Amino acid sequence: MGNTALSFPDDAGMIRVDEESGLGFAIATDCNGRYCQLDPYAGAQLALAEAYRNVAVSGAVPTAVTDCLNFGSPENPEVMWQFSQAVAGLADGCLELGIPVTGGNVSFYNQTGDQPIFPTPVVGVLGIIDDVARRVPSGMITTCRPSDTSTSARSNMLRKASVPAERSTGIILNL
Repeated sequence: MGNTALSFPDDAGMIRVDEESGLGFAIATDCNGRYCQLDPYAGAQLALAEAYRNVAVSGAVPTAVTDCLNFGSPENPEVMWQFSQAVAGLADGCLELGIPVTGGNVSFYNQTGDQPIFPTPVVGVLGIIDDVARRVPSGMITTCRPSDTSTSARSNMLRKASVPAERSTGIILNL
């Protein structure tokens, strides 16, 4: 596991950068091209909101945004409109959340023939956490069987998942 504090199946990854203090960062990315095809402005904001939420619920404080904006040909007026709407939605969302966009890139001409891809503004949010020991794992435990619902069985599962029992607020799935 090394310095990885959170990974799959959590919605944000978290890395410890200082072993002495426990300082770390969390990062999450998100996008849904189908939402953006329907409404590029709202779709970009939804991607931002999801990535922001995923970092925040990990225990980190969202600090910066990056993006990878993928669209068809900007020579197509509809694609250019989608791009301008997604950029405006992302900008307005970042202003509302008080979080800066610190970098990113734009990729145009993503299409087959004259058919552009769905607008795909991928948004990444980075957050800082003072001590990764205070991280909040998702708590989803899928190793429980219906017969393993006793307190001791639950404690054993939490130990295997490296989750202190007193911090577990997750759901145990009876599979």
